[in-house]
Amino acid sequence: MAGSGSTPVGAAQAIIARLNDAVIFPTITLLMGVAVVVFAWGVFKYVQASRGGADYNAAKDLIMWSIIGFVIMVSARAILSIAAGAFGLTLTP
Repeated sequence: MAGSGSTPVGAAQAIIARLNDAVIFPTITLLMGVAVVVFAWGVFKYVQASRGGADYNAAKDLIMWSIIGFVIMVSARAILSIAAGAFGLTLTP
């Protein structure tokens, strides 16, 4: 971690780094996992209702929204990593 905490900037960097490591990145990782599970459930429902109808459309929507959620979480993780790098923080994956 850049900054030892002896200056206000170093202390702020330490707090942000701890917040990223303890809350933000684990939450994003959890939500990415949820998106994968929802995607798998949507594929299961899609195959199960392959003849069409309301279940078929609901399964397609579930698959679409899970992909959108996953892309949002990957983008959020990338943006936070770039922002942290710009402020001199080193992040653990």
